[in-house]
Amino acid sequence: MPTVSGSAKLIRFGPFELDLRAVELRKYGLRVKLQERPFQILCLLLEDRGAVVTREALKAKLWKSGTFVDFDHGISSAVNKLRAALGDSAESPRYVETIGRQGYRFIAEISIAEPPQKTAAQSAPSKPSEIEQFFSGRREIVWRRRLRYPRLVFAVSAIVLLAAGTLSIQWATQPAEPKVLNLRQITTSDRAEHWGRLHTDGARLFYSEHNGPHWPLMQTSVSGGDAQPVAAPFPNTRIFDFSPDYSELLIGSFVDMSGNVPLWIMPVQGGPLLRVGDVMVDEAAWFPDGKRILFSRGTEVFSVDRDGRNRRQLFSTEGRPQDFAWNPDGNGFRFTVSTRKDERFIWEASADGSAVHPLLPGWSSTQPQCCGVWMPDGRNFVFTAGSEIWVLRRREGFWSLKKNVPVQLTSGPNAFGNPFPSRDGKRLFVFGVDQRIAVQRFDQQKNDFEAYRLSASAIDLAFSRDGEWVAYIRQPGLTLWRSRLDGSEALQLTSAPMSALHPRWSHDGSQILFVGQLPKEVYTAYIVPAAGGEPLPVLKNDSRYRNFADWSPDGESVVMDDVQDPEVPASVITVNVRTHEISEIPDSKSKEYVRWSPDGRFLAATSQEAKTLFLYNAQSQRWTTVATAHRIARCEWGTDGRYFYFQDILDPQQSVFRLEVSTGRVEKVLEFSKPLQAGATRASFEGIAPDGSYLVSVHLGWANVYALDVDLP
Repeated sequence: MPTVSGSAKLIRFGPFELDLRAVELRKYGLRVKLQERPFQILCLLLEDRGAVVTREALKAKLWKSGTFVDFDHGISSAVNKLRAALGDSAESPRYVETIGRQGYRFIAEISIAEPPQKTAAQSAPSKPSEIEQFFSGRREIVWRRRLRYPRLVFAVSAIVLLAAGTLSIQWATQPAEPKVLNLRQITTSDRAEHWGRLHTDGARLFYSEHNGPHWPLMQTSVSGGDAQPVAAPFPNTRIFDFSPDYSELLIGSFVDMSGNVPLWIMPVQGGPLLRVGDVMVDEAAWFPDGKRILFSRGTEVFSVDRDGRNRRQLFSTEGRPQDFAWNPDGNGFRFTVSTRKDERFIWEASADGSAVHPLLPGWSSTQPQCCGVWMPDGRNFVFTAGSEIWVLRRREGFWSLKKNVPVQLTSGPNAFGNPFPSRDGKRLFVFGVDQRIAVQRFDQQKNDFEAYRLSASAIDLAFSRDGEWVAYIRQPGLTLWRSRLDGSEALQLTSAPMSALHPRWSHDGSQILFVGQLPKEVYTAYIVPAAGGEPLPVLKNDSRYRNFADWSPDGESVVMDDVQDPEVPASVITVNVRTHEISEIPDSKSKEYVRWSPDGRFLAATSQEAKTLFLYNAQSQRWTTVATAHRIARCEWGTDGRYFYFQDILDPQQSVFRLEVSTGRVEKVLEFSKPLQAGATRASFEGIAPDGSYLVSVHLGWANVYALDVDLP
């Protein structure tokens, strides 16, 4: 049996886990039936992930020399069985890609782990406990003195026995480790949107789905079944919280997921909506008494009466507070703080807004923490850290003296988050993310979309000026890659823990500019050699948050936006990559998504709310408003600089528009109704290929709701 490496035993990709010790393929922890030959092919593809494994190589590995069979049929049949087990397809591959007349390539991201083994300390004989050592040290003394001190011996023995009995009881009552007993998929649409969170009234689950520019509110039974739309009062309705008696809902109407939405109270059994004064919120929750509301706006947390009166600021944080969860006794609440460095921590505060402090200071986990909620028993607090669910238990009795640390509840293979308990506390409902992306091109003659030569799970495509190379970001992981247009000669240029976005080729094709982020730092601009090497920051020790960067027309400088603090607008800057000299673009405050035209005559930028498009004339040094939209997403210049293309992601068809620079005329050139109607959750414009065709990354799936049967002692 081929091995992926000398030490690898568990290989995880998507919702799957390949166990080489047990010779098993599992999905969501459940065994997938897979015959020996397809299993061997999977191992061979994983052994050289990202490279083409030829049919000749498969033939040599799978059959002994001198075997006479129809090898081509045997390989094709085994690959088809493997794809069937993975839920994959040759047309839109997620895992196994066919390389025409050559072989196959495994294209998904993988992680490698070693199954837990007993440590040396666990394997070695245990040392005598302090009680045993005490007994052994006292026996001889007691024996020698028992005739002389019978009463003392009796007293000491009684104390020792009492202490031993007490500790034995405490040890016996030490809570067992929490565990998942079973996992079951509740929804199957692949459209669940975790931003809206999960809520339940006991019998039904409520959540939002992502459907193009809309987020309809959905409901389904807690035991699964067909999901149905909720008769919501707004096209995009978000549930913030159920009232303590489950008779009312706190809801918000929104256009996008940026927050700052009006707050409403909706009766569950029908009736008129009640606007909570003029309150605008990012997050909201009922107080335990059901008479007041806790909400956040920006970095501040407030309380307000249900009619909008008596608004009071409780405290402010250094990030955005969200995910409010009241403690069982109602004396305080826990919440998530999201910082500009994309860090997330869980904090705690008293009900009156005092004693604000982090819940887990110094916890060794470097994963972002969020989305916590108490179980109905009031003893277990469950939350998300990274892509797993964790449990923080209340210590009681003797064990309350020990330091309380979280215990990991889930361990892949899927990315789980945003837990919410059932009313009886025996089940956790979670979102399971299974994002699938396929790059497609628009065939103008056929008026239809078709698969592009580049492998799946690619976003942020950028082409070299000679049209021979493409740089892109691979999902998941946000790693930067470059390859030929057909996907050959692929090279990974960044790796974890760095996240990368928005690559741009230098004029000579030797370097790639991108914005990247390291842990506990903000996004800033980096440059990496296209042939591979260490990414270097454009500005050392840059503390400003950069969304986008681009090469200047002469290739000597880099232009970068600055979105560090929307309340204090900053200017767009240019940085000479050789001298590191910095200069500002005049009148460029509150502008971002900067893109130079190929001829260097214009700099395009959007407003911070992404509703307005501007052009900066480099000669006159003046800005002009040229277009407006619901929300501008990907923007790109045409190769000759005559046209500028931009996508309105909140347009009903998520359309792409073209601006003719000389006349200012804007026209729709592409819309994505076909892929959206076919089930895509989103279609993202990816620019224009060297042959002039429009490219799009089609998001075929996002997340589903799962139920975890749990034992939380």
